Amino acid sequence: FTEAGRELAQKILTTKTDKIHANAQKELVDDGTMIQRDEASSDDTITCGRGIAAEWTKQHFHEGNVLVYIGACGIAVRLIAPLIKDKAHDPAVIVADEKGQFVIPLLSGHIGGANEYAAQIAEAIGGTAVITTATDIEKVVAVDLFAKVNGLRIADSSKIKEVSSRLLAGEKVGICSVYEIGGKVPEGLVYCDRKDTVTT
Repeated sequence: FTEAGRELAQKILTTKTDKIHANAQKELVDDGTMIQRDEASSDDTITCGRGIAAEWTKQHFHEGNVLVYIGACGIAVRLIAPLIKDKAHDPAVIVADEKGQFVIPLLSGHIGGANEYAAQIAEAIGGTAVITTATDIEKVVAVDLFAKVNGLRIADSSKIKEVSSRLLAGEKVGICSVYEIGGKVPEGLVYCDRKDTVTT
Protein backbone atom coordinates (compact mmCIF):
# COMPACT_ATOMS: atom_id res chain seq x y z
CA PHE A 1 0.00 0.00 0.00
CA THR A 2 3.10 2.23 0.09
CA GLU A 3 6.29 2.59 -1.91
CA ALA A 4 8.25 0.95 0.92
CA GLY A 5 5.79 -1.94 0.82
CA ARG A 6 6.24 -2.29 -2.94
CA GLU A 7 10.00 -2.45 -2.48
CA LEU A 8 9.60 -5.19 0.13
CA ALA A 9 7.31 -7.11 -2.24
CA GLN A 10 10.04 -6.94 -4.87
CA LYS A 11 12.56 -8.20 -2.31
CA ILE A 12 10.31 -11.14 -1.42
CA LEU A 13 9.96 -11.94 -5.12
CA THR A 14 13.72 -12.22 -5.53
CA THR A 15 13.92 -14.91 -2.84
CA LYS A 16 13.21 -18.60 -3.23
CA THR A 17 10.16 -19.04 -1.04
CA ASP A 18 8.54 -22.15 -2.49
CA LYS A 19 4.91 -21.73 -3.64
CA ILE A 20 4.68 -18.08 -2.55
CA HIS A 21 7.45 -17.07 -4.92
CA ALA A 22 5.98 -18.89 -7.90
CA ASN A 23 2.46 -17.50 -7.44
CA ALA A 24 3.52 -13.96 -6.60
CA GLN A 25 5.95 -13.79 -9.51
CA LYS A 26 3.16 -14.76 -11.91
CA GLU A 27 0.86 -12.16 -10.37
CA LEU A 28 3.52 -9.48 -10.70
CA VAL A 29 4.23 -10.33 -14.33
CA ASP A 30 0.55 -10.56 -15.31
CA ASP A 31 -0.45 -7.28 -13.70
CA GLY A 32 2.72 -5.33 -14.36
CA THR A 33 2.66 -3.98 -10.83
CA MET A 34 1.98 -5.40 -7.41
CA ILE A 35 0.14 -2.49 -5.82
CA GLN A 36 -0.63 1.02 -6.95
CA ARG A 37 -2.78 3.93 -5.88
CA ASP A 38 -5.78 4.82 -8.00
CA GLU A 39 -5.04 8.39 -9.10
CA ALA A 40 -8.58 8.84 -10.42
CA SER A 41 -10.19 8.07 -7.08
CA SER A 42 -11.15 10.99 -4.86
CA ASP A 43 -11.03 8.80 -1.74
CA ASP A 44 -7.50 7.56 -2.51
CA THR A 45 -8.69 3.99 -2.95
CA ILE A 46 -5.84 1.51 -2.92
CA THR A 47 -5.77 -0.77 -5.93
CA CYS A 48 -3.89 -3.98 -6.51
CA GLY A 49 -3.06 -4.58 -10.14
CA ARG A 50 -6.36 -4.39 -12.05
CA GLY A 51 -8.83 -3.98 -9.20
CA ILE A 52 -9.41 -2.54 -5.78
CA ALA A 53 -7.90 -4.40 -2.84
CA ALA A 54 -11.20 -5.99 -1.78
CA GLU A 55 -11.84 -7.32 -5.29
CA TRP A 56 -8.27 -8.61 -5.57
CA THR A 57 -8.70 -10.40 -2.24
CA LYS A 58 -12.02 -11.91 -3.29
CA GLN A 59 -10.52 -13.09 -6.57
CA HIS A 60 -7.55 -14.81 -4.91
CA PHE A 61 -9.15 -16.01 -1.68
CA HIS A 62 -9.62 -19.67 -2.45
CA GLU A 63 -8.09 -22.94 -1.39
CA GLY A 64 -4.53 -23.33 -2.56
CA ASN A 65 -3.49 -19.68 -2.61
CA VAL A 66 -1.18 -17.96 -0.15
CA LEU A 67 -2.07 -14.29 0.26
CA VAL A 68 0.64 -11.93 1.49
CA TYR A 69 -0.27 -8.38 2.50
CA ILE A 70 2.40 -5.79 3.21
CA GLY A 71 1.05 -3.17 5.58
CA ALA A 72 -1.11 -2.96 8.67
CA CYS A 73 -2.81 -6.10 10.01
CA GLY A 74 -6.06 -4.17 10.29
CA ILE A 75 -6.21 -3.61 6.53
CA ALA A 76 -5.73 -7.32 5.82
CA VAL A 77 -8.29 -8.32 8.45
CA ARG A 78 -10.93 -6.04 6.96
CA LEU A 79 -10.23 -7.36 3.46
CA ILE A 80 -10.46 -11.06 4.36
CA ALA A 81 -13.21 -10.89 7.04
CA PRO A 82 -16.21 -11.29 4.67
CA LEU A 83 -14.58 -14.31 3.01
CA ILE A 84 -13.50 -16.41 5.99
CA LYS A 85 -15.19 -19.82 6.11
CA ASP A 86 -13.38 -22.37 8.31
CA LYS A 87 -10.03 -24.00 9.07
CA ALA A 88 -10.43 -26.63 6.40
CA HIS A 89 -11.07 -24.22 3.51
CA ASP A 90 -9.48 -20.84 4.28
CA PRO A 91 -6.19 -20.05 2.53
CA ALA A 92 -2.97 -19.02 4.21
CA VAL A 93 -2.99 -15.27 4.88
CA ILE A 94 0.21 -13.52 5.95
CA VAL A 95 0.96 -9.89 6.82
CA ALA A 96 4.38 -8.23 6.86
CA ASP A 97 5.07 -4.68 7.96
CA GLU A 98 6.55 -2.51 5.22
CA LYS A 99 10.04 -2.59 6.74
CA GLY A 100 10.01 -6.38 6.84
CA GLN A 101 10.63 -6.53 10.57
CA PHE A 102 7.72 -8.83 11.35
CA VAL A 103 5.95 -11.49 9.27
CA ILE A 104 2.65 -12.59 10.80
CA PRO A 105 0.51 -15.56 9.76
CA LEU A 106 -3.08 -14.40 10.24
CA LEU A 107 -5.11 -17.30 8.91
CA SER A 108 -4.70 -21.02 8.25
CA GLY A 109 -1.39 -21.37 10.03
CA HIS A 110 -1.39 -25.17 9.85
CA ILE A 111 -3.57 -26.57 7.06
CA GLY A 112 -2.90 -23.66 4.70
CA GLY A 113 0.75 -23.49 5.71
CA ALA A 114 0.79 -19.83 6.79
CA ASN A 115 3.15 -20.51 9.72
CA GLU A 116 5.63 -22.33 7.50
CA TYR A 117 5.49 -19.72 4.73
CA ALA A 118 5.79 -16.85 7.21
CA ALA A 119 8.95 -18.46 8.58
CA GLN A 120 10.33 -18.84 5.03
CA ILE A 121 9.63 -15.21 4.18
CA ALA A 122 11.01 -13.92 7.48
CA GLU A 123 14.23 -15.84 7.00
CA ALA A 124 14.57 -14.64 3.42
CA ILE A 125 14.14 -10.95 4.25
CA GLY A 126 15.84 -10.90 7.65
CA GLY A 127 12.65 -10.42 9.65
CA THR A 128 10.99 -12.25 12.53
CA ALA A 129 8.08 -14.64 12.06
CA VAL A 130 5.45 -13.96 14.73
CA ILE A 131 3.86 -17.36 15.39
CA THR A 132 0.99 -17.25 17.88
CA THR A 133 -0.68 -20.67 17.56
CA ALA A 134 -0.70 -22.31 21.00
CA THR A 135 0.39 -25.74 19.78
CA ASP A 136 3.51 -24.24 18.19
CA ILE A 137 4.31 -22.14 21.26
CA GLU A 138 3.84 -25.08 23.65
CA LYS A 139 5.54 -27.59 21.31
CA VAL A 140 2.42 -29.78 21.23
CA VAL A 141 1.47 -31.72 18.11
CA ALA A 142 -1.00 -29.82 15.93
CA VAL A 143 -3.49 -32.44 14.78
CA ASP A 144 -4.46 -30.51 11.66
CA LEU A 145 -0.80 -30.22 10.63
CA PHE A 146 -0.21 -33.89 11.52
CA ALA A 147 -3.10 -34.82 9.24
CA LYS A 148 -1.86 -32.63 6.40
CA VAL A 149 1.73 -33.89 6.54
CA ASN A 150 0.55 -37.51 6.56
CA GLY A 151 -1.98 -37.17 3.76
CA LEU A 152 -4.96 -37.64 6.06
CA ARG A 153 -8.36 -36.01 5.72
CA ILE A 154 -10.04 -34.35 8.67
CA ALA A 155 -13.65 -35.54 8.67
CA ASP A 156 -14.91 -32.82 11.03
CA SER A 157 -12.73 -29.69 11.20
CA SER A 158 -14.83 -28.34 14.08
CA LYS A 159 -13.17 -30.97 16.30
CA ILE A 160 -9.65 -29.63 15.72
CA LYS A 161 -10.02 -27.03 18.46
CA GLU A 162 -11.38 -29.61 20.93
CA VAL A 163 -8.57 -32.08 20.30
CA SER A 164 -5.92 -29.33 20.45
CA SER A 165 -7.36 -28.07 23.75
CA ARG A 166 -7.12 -31.56 25.25
CA LEU A 167 -3.54 -32.00 24.08
CA LEU A 168 -2.59 -28.57 25.44
CA ALA A 169 -4.10 -29.59 28.79
CA GLY A 170 -1.78 -32.60 28.85
CA GLU A 171 -4.45 -35.18 28.07
CA LYS A 172 -3.92 -38.15 25.76
CA VAL A 173 -6.00 -38.43 22.61
CA GLY A 174 -6.61 -41.73 20.85
CA ILE A 175 -6.33 -42.10 17.09
CA CYS A 176 -7.26 -45.06 14.94
CA SER A 177 -7.06 -45.82 11.25
CA VAL A 178 -8.24 -48.51 8.89
CA TYR A 179 -4.67 -48.40 7.55
CA GLU A 180 -1.56 -49.20 9.54
CA ILE A 181 0.20 -46.08 10.80
CA GLY A 182 3.91 -46.22 10.05
CA GLY A 183 6.54 -44.35 12.03
CA LYS A 184 6.33 -42.83 15.48
CA VAL A 185 3.02 -41.42 16.66
CA PRO A 186 3.60 -37.92 18.12
CA GLU A 187 3.56 -37.46 21.88
CA GLY A 188 0.04 -36.96 23.19
CA LEU A 189 -1.54 -39.14 20.53
CA VAL A 190 -2.17 -42.79 21.31
CA TYR A 191 -2.58 -45.26 18.45
CA CYS A 192 -5.45 -47.64 19.12
CA ASP A 193 -6.44 -50.75 17.27
CA ARG A 194 -9.98 -50.39 15.97
CA LYS A 195 -10.93 -53.35 18.17
CA ASP A 196 -9.88 -51.47 21.29
CA THR A 197 -12.35 -49.40 23.23
CA VAL A 198 -11.10 -45.86 23.47
CA THR A 199 -12.60 -42.69 24.85
CA THR A 200 -11.76 -39.84 22.51
